[in-house]
Amino acid sequence: MILITLVASIVITTSSFAWGYWQAGLEGISNWIIVFGIAWLASDRLKWRWFPTVAMFLSLLLAAFGVWFKFHPGWMFSGAAFALIAYDLGEFQLRLRSMPAREDIPGRTRRRVLRVSILAGLGLAFISLVVFFNGIFTLDWGLFLIVFFLFTGIQFIAWKNK
Repeated sequence: MILITLVASIVITTSSFAWGYWQAGLEGISNWIIVFGIAWLASDRLKWRWFPTVAMFLSLLLAAFGVWFKFHPGWMFSGAAFALIAYDLGEFQLRLRSMPAREDIPGRTRRRVLRVSILAGLGLAFISLVVFFNGIFTLDWGLFLIVFFLFTGIQFIAWKNK
C-alpha cells in the first residue's frame, strides 16, 4: 500500500513539474524533469538512500523557480506537495523496516497514508481556489483534480470495506 502511494506521489510530482514547465515553453527542462522522475523511481530499487533527499530539495527548487517566473501555481504547488509526501513516505517506509513484527504495521501505514491524502486534498483544494480567483483555472488542472479526488475516494472506500 505504501509503495503504491509512494510511486504515485513521485509520478504526480514529476508530471506536475514537467507539465508546468512545458506550458511555460521550457520543453528541454521538462524533458530533464521526466528523466529526474525516472531516476527517483529507480533509486528505491538501486538502494540509493541519498537520492530522495536530493530529489526533495530539487523539487522544492523547481517549485520556487516556477513560482518566481510566474508559471501556473497549481502545477508548482502540486509538484512540491507531492515531492514532500514522497519523501515522507520513503522515510516512513525505512522506519517500518526496522520495526518489530508485533507492531501494527498495516494500521500505521493506513493511518499515515490517510493523513497525507487528506493533507494533499486540502492543499489542492486551497490552491485550486487561488487559481480560480486569479482567473487561471484551466481544463487540464480541473481534470487533474477530478482524477486525484476520484482515486482518493476509491482508496477511502476500499479501506472502509476492509
